[in-house]
Amino acid sequence: MIENIFPTPIYFDDVEHLDNIQKELGECAESLQYDITDKLRMYSNDHSYQTDIIGDKKLYNFAEELDTHIQNYCTELGFPIRPYKIDSSWFVAYKKGNYCTVHSHGHVDISGVYYVDTNGEDGNLFFVCPTPGLMTSLCFLKDPIWEHKPEVGKIMLWPGCLQHGVHENLTDHTRIALAFNIVFQR
Repeated sequence: MIENIFPTPIYFDDVEHLDNIQKELGECAESLQYDITDKLRMYSNDHSYQTDIIGDKKLYNFAEELDTHIQNYCTELGFPIRPYKIDSSWFVAYKKGNYCTVHSHGHVDISGVYYVDTNGEDGNLFFVCPTPGLMTSLCFLKDPIWEHKPEVGKIMLWPGCLQHGVHENLTDHTRIALAFNIVFQR
C-alpha cells in the first residue's frame, strides 16, 4: 500500500458568472495605474501587496464568486468552513518580457489568482515542489515544477506557503490577472 503523505492541494475551476465578472474586473483593471516592480519583474497596481482592491473597489460580483470557490476548496480539503477575510488583493499585468520570480505568500492560508485577460501563451503560472528533499531522489521526482496555462475565467487557489512564479511573457499580448490572499479566523 502507498499513502501519499503531505500532498499539495491546488484548486482550479471556471467562474460561473463569467460575463458579470469580466465586466466588473475589466473596468476596474483599466481604471488603475500600473508600475513595474524591480524584484518580481511585472506591473502591479500596488507594490505593498497589503491593500485589498476587491474590497476597496467594491468588486462584489467577484467577491461572491470567490466565496463560492473558497467554500468548494475547503469542502474538498475537509476543512470546516469558517469566517475569513481577504488579507490583500491586487491586479498584475505582464507585458512582453515580464515574468514573476519564485516566491510564496507564506503568512496567509490561501493564495489565488483569477485570469482577467490572457491569450494562453503569455506566461504559464508554475509551482515548485514543496518537498525539497524529493528533488534529489531519482525514484520520487518526476518534475520539480508543475505548470498551469492561464485561461480567461479561470480561478486558482493554493496554500499560501507554496512557492510559485510566472514564466516570461514572450508575446505582444498583455496578460491581466487579479491576485489575492485569504486568512481564516483562528
